[in-house]
Amino acid sequence: MKFKQAFSTVGLGSAVVLFQNCGSANFSAQEATFHAPSQGLGVAKFQEFSVETVTTTTQTDILFVVDESGSMGVVLEPLRQGFESLANSAYPTNARMAVTNMAPAFYLNPINRLVDVGRSFYNNPESVVLTQQPGFVSLVDGASINRFRTAQPTLANLYPLAGCHSAWFRPTEKNAANISCITAHTQISLLGGVEAGVVSLDQLVTRHRTSGARLFREGSLVNVIFISDTHEPGGAYFGRPGAPSEMFRYQSIIDNINLGNPGILGIKFHGVVPLPPAGHAALTGVNTVGVLPTNLASARVSDEDLHDFSYLPFIARSGGVAMHPIGNNWSAILPRVLRETLLQRSPVVRLQRSVSRIRKVIANGVELRPTDFNLLMNRLDLQLAPQIGWPQTITVRVEYDSAD
Repeated sequence: MKFKQAFSTVGLGSAVVLFQNCGSANFSAQEATFHAPSQGLGVAKFQEFSVETVTTTTQTDILFVVDESGSMGVVLEPLRQGFESLANSAYPTNARMAVTNMAPAFYLNPINRLVDVGRSFYNNPESVVLTQQPGFVSLVDGASINRFRTAQPTLANLYPLAGCHSAWFRPTEKNAANISCITAHTQISLLGGVEAGVVSLDQLVTRHRTSGARLFREGSLVNVIFISDTHEPGGAYFGRPGAPSEMFRYQSIIDNINLGNPGILGIKFHGVVPLPPAGHAALTGVNTVGVLPTNLASARVSDEDLHDFSYLPFIARSGGVAMHPIGNNWSAILPRVLRETLLQRSPVVRLQRSVSRIRKVIANGVELRPTDFNLLMNRLDLQLAPQIGWPQTITVRVEYDSAD
């Protein structure tokens, strides 16, 4: 890790050298105060950074959020083959993986995100079975697979493979029968009726946070990979009793993850999900691999709706990558998706003081829109959204009011 130093005096104050990297970029920084009377804003702080826009990391936590509903039968076989291929892919030296599912729990209070982990939102005779699934608001492991088999002996055949001891496992790790953990933990029941990947992720994060447990390691680049034949649902779920009023926004999910997992390197979202044809507005800023559908009709993977391609803004804004589930060789393409987990494409800079308000962020002389950066929950770290066309290194100026 390299650091550059810069001392200067600008405006009313003297610069303070910032000896902090946040793990995502090599940069120099200076802090100073300045007058901005023309804006009517008084005195503010500013810092300048030289930031690497793409940085390779060696520590990454990869969480697969897998749709386990009945319509996934359309892609079940390529899914199995794809995950088997991942066991032989190349990974960072300190990578680990885990798996959760998409059936959401029933909200006791959607405002503070409290849920009943013993009750599925899908209120029908299958509801109890859904709560017993190995990945229901939890991470899959060998013990949870065994509990499902015991609780539902007539459905034990849905999970023929024994799981691994730990929910977080090394990519090449195998169970006692020499089956890769990723293959065993991505077995799905093909039960359920609501595939709410962002909601279920938020519930998993909140459950860990409120119990005082970390979900992701400090210093890790967090990668969340949604795998589904559809996108986060619309009116069939949101606004109904026991559900949030609307889909959680990007910033809300980022804040919740950072709140319960301080010190992570960054967060990227990816997806093996339905994609529109080339040129469609929903693909704006989305990095794709493999071939795209030729039209909207062929964008549908099953009889499920496309729900406005609702995962794609998360993928675009975080610098992740997406693949269409049909017409692509999962075994060939999924490893390319996994290579993206090495790269931090949303650089983070740490400000010298706690921030009460960001006035302006300028990158390579261009002022960024508020949607192009996120002030994280600690009020110190500022994460930049990936931008197509940025060079490897950019100069960033942050103007802000400090909270102290």
